[in-house]
Amino acid sequence: MKRLLSLLLLASPLFGGWNYYRSVTVNSGQITGTLTNWPAPYFGTYAYLATVANGGLVQNSNGYDIAFFADSGLMMALPCEQENYIASSGSVDYFVDVSSIAVGTTIYIAYGNSSVSTPQCTGSGVWDANSSLVAHFPNGSVLSVADSTGNNTITNAGATATNTHCQIDGCASFVKASSQYMTVANTSSIELGTSMTFEFWLYINGQCGSAGTCNVYIDKVDRGGTGKGYFIGYNESSGGSNYIEFFLQGSTTSCDNYTGTISNNAVVYISATYDGSTMKVYQNGVQLSQEGGCNGSVAVGSTDTTHTLYIGQLSSGGGLYANGELDEIRISNTPRSAAWMTANYNAGSSQTGFWTIGSQVNLSSTVANPSVFGIAVQ
Repeated sequence: MKRLLSLLLLASPLFGGWNYYRSVTVNSGQITGTLTNWPAPYFGTYAYLATVANGGLVQNSNGYDIAFFADSGLMMALPCEQENYIASSGSVDYFVDVSSIAVGTTIYIAYGNSSVSTPQCTGSGVWDANSSLVAHFPNGSVLSVADSTGNNTITNAGATATNTHCQIDGCASFVKASSQYMTVANTSSIELGTSMTFEFWLYINGQCGSAGTCNVYIDKVDRGGTGKGYFIGYNESSGGSNYIEFFLQGSTTSCDNYTGTISNNAVVYISATYDGSTMKVYQNGVQLSQEGGCNGSVAVGSTDTTHTLYIGQLSSGGGLYANGELDEIRISNTPRSAAWMTANYNAGSSQTGFWTIGSQVNLSSTVANPSVFGIAVQ
């Protein structure tokens, strides 16, 4: 009977047919506390994730036989999104929803499964209900402008694709002189009210050359109608210093300006939140001090229910356009925590610093020894 049971086990697709896995563990100091449903990025170039034809271990030419799990038994699949896969090199960009993650949390990446012919990482379930818009801008030659949440349609009005100054895969390039921008028609998901978060990676191509708003990243202010809405952009003061302006307008006006925070010709991670009473701006996961002259307090009734959202242009025109690269634009209808910002910066800026990737486990050799399941062959 024991021999028969062993044979049955060996004849079945143990571990779901996956041949290999590696543990992926969060390093010390990378996350503060515990995050819930955080979309963890997993990216880089790994020779073992190239296809077999290119010296790697992945069977499917589209990388479909790459998946993520919460357990080493590969029973609890994690929702994931494949932004990029290059079969020849094993260059990958994934986002993985981890329901609860902290320092020391371990997940598992599995690969090499000849029975898989459909994508395991579809994007479904990766972005939580508070995610209003997520734009990755993958591929440095063809600019994709899809919203991974499925909530919105993003229309490109001249921005181009690039692999220069990007943080995760490709990014969108804006040239001020060329009037390049994107638009998002109004939906309920981007009517944020009094609870919001904006996040993006940014590279500024030099000074604006004059005082006033000169780079616009996200703008949904109905200046010609209700006057309500939100805005986040980069300004240059008359003294030549740089600052981010986060602005809300309703029946009262609020703004947070942060001076001397943005470096030209360097990639930075910018985020801003509003919780109904307090506005905050972060750079590289660190909350910045507020400049004098802005109240940073309640912006009553700032919800605009009709106006188009603009990326890279002031919504009322006026010749104010972005000048540089934008990557990983995300809008949420909740104020994300400071720990969320820090984790996004840490993981986005250094995968080797954020994760420890374990040695490869060859499951085919493990399955060949049924004693690992406590079964003696007689």
